[in-house]
Amino acid sequence: MLSPHEKLICLLIDEIYVNPGLNYKGGKLLGKAENANQQANTIQAFMITSLFSKYKEIVALVPMKNQTADDLYCQTLKVLQMLNDCKYNVLCLISDNNRINRNMFTQMCQGNLVNCTSNPVQPENKLFFLFDTVHLIKSVRNNWFNEKTLGQVLCFPSPDNSSKISLAKLQDLKDIYETEKSNLIKNAPKLSQKVLYPTSFEKQNVLLALNIFHESNSAALAHEAGEKGKNTMGTKEFIDQFLKWWNIVNVKNSEKGKRLKNPFCDPIRSKDQMSMVFLNKFYDWLVSWNNKSSLPLEKRKELGLPGKGGKLTKETQFALQFTTKSLIDIVNHIFKEHTPEYILLGKFQTDSLEARFGQYRQMSGGNYNVSCLQIFESEKKLKIVDWINFHSEKKGEFHIKSLEIFEATSETSVEFEVDEELYEVFDTTTDVEISPEEMPAFIYISGYVAKKVSQKLNCDLCTSKFITTKGLEYEIDTACKYVSLLDRGGLKWPTKYTLEILVESYQIFNKLIRKEFEEKFLKANNHKQLLEHLVFEKMELLNSVPEVSCECKNNFVLIVKQCISISANIFLNNYTKIKNDQLRAKNLKRKLSTLGY
Repeated sequence: MLSPHEKLICLLIDEIYVNPGLNYKGGKLLGKAENANQQANTIQAFMITSLFSKYKEIVALVPMKNQTADDLYCQTLKVLQMLNDCKYNVLCLISDNNRINRNMFTQMCQGNLVNCTSNPVQPENKLFFLFDTVHLIKSVRNNWFNEKTLGQVLCFPSPDNSSKISLAKLQDLKDIYETEKSNLIKNAPKLSQKVLYPTSFEKQNVLLALNIFHESNSAALAHEAGEKGKNTMGTKEFIDQFLKWWNIVNVKNSEKGKRLKNPFCDPIRSKDQMSMVFLNKFYDWLVSWNNKSSLPLEKRKELGLPGKGGKLTKETQFALQFTTKSLIDIVNHIFKEHTPEYILLGKFQTDSLEARFGQYRQMSGGNYNVSCLQIFESEKKLKIVDWINFHSEKKGEFHIKSLEIFEATSETSVEFEVDEELYEVFDTTTDVEISPEEMPAFIYISGYVAKKVSQKLNCDLCTSKFITTKGLEYEIDTACKYVSLLDRGGLKWPTKYTLEILVESYQIFNKLIRKEFEEKFLKANNHKQLLEHLVFEKMELLNSVPEVSCECKNNFVLIVKQCISISANIFLNNYTKIKNDQLRAKNLKRKLSTLGY
């Protein structure tokens, strides 16, 4: 049973498309729409999520045919009444920025859409409206990508000086990607062909949008401006604004800020917190952006901007501004009426409902287009599972959703044989050079390797072999500046020895994927073990694995092998991304050639 405190809920609203058709099951005909004498082509879903507990539940699945705002308004009122009868307190309605949803919100507000109105079935309580922040960040990305201007430019008032117009150029990110796309070590590792040139289907993936608004891109842009004198700071400002906004509205765990050492990822504990101050400034910035004409006519012509181009669409601008204001008002209302310890703004998303839709599809054979019957049966099974506990003599009682307790605890080793010709890489690694531009990224990744290794070491002496607390043991100003751009206080400075391990791994791997060795390398049974084996043998030949005796009795050889293993994961993962990007680019070129472009 939920306490009254836990019955403060959000009502999530979304629809899932289904294959039209009638099904006969259990004496019932399923598939007819509620709003028409025809087969349904969508199911309107309503889910509730508790603000102060993990409770979430589907409360209604309604088959619909070409649903209108009036239909959705009637169904929403029915759900609100049902929840009121069950003693729930609905704080807000959340949906995507679809025209039908927006018009339904307007009807709830008596024809004038506002952030808050009285609940139609609980007049003494307030009812807030907001649009899903996940859809909004994707919409901002799409608006930017859909710009037809030279360099795909968005013009916005500078966050620090609203009278100054800054430019966010997507071409800046594309230029960085083109420069680094064949590199195994990158300043902007999140950029890829899929991120910068997504298909219509791939644009639905929010992770690809978040790879645009990523801190590594911001650091790479600052590096381009500082070291190469490029005018990329406007693009950096734009990414930073939406990165901070996303960090604030996507907090779903009270410890996230501590773990990431990022104050913008802390839950909201007061109305005067840094995150709330930023949200208010962000809202003012959006208002300022909306009220400004982008640029003078002469400047627009110079950049190739058509008319008043370079801004977000009216729908996205409104939804972003509206939702930010709603979140601010909701926080103020909750602290006034309920006095919680903290508020997680990540609760105000439709992610839980989208995840449920994914479960329906997986339980229906992994098909994207499912039937009404399949959705209803899947929901019944999920509800049954919620009530079932199982018993194991070894593990005791466990919930069926916690089957990860049976995961294997030991790794299975794969035997492999090393082709003798691959040892020739030992004689040719000296011609693999690392450019000064690559070195900052090498040092940053070396710090990551050192941190991962040190997490399992309980000895200061052993840790000091891989991490230094006195700053870098080498003078590379650009590296210090680059790492500082990404540091929130938790990054580690690697020793020269850690960097040597990474460089040696890079040189061996770089040689393995060259034309004369790549085919033999790809035929290996286990590519990671092969790379680890070759790197360690090369380091032994160079006497780079010293015999270290320590009172803690840590095996230094195993620690070095762990460093090599982490490095191998990074290089192999980046190698697959490079190959996949090359394949996508080749397919796109062939497609454009076929179409006559």
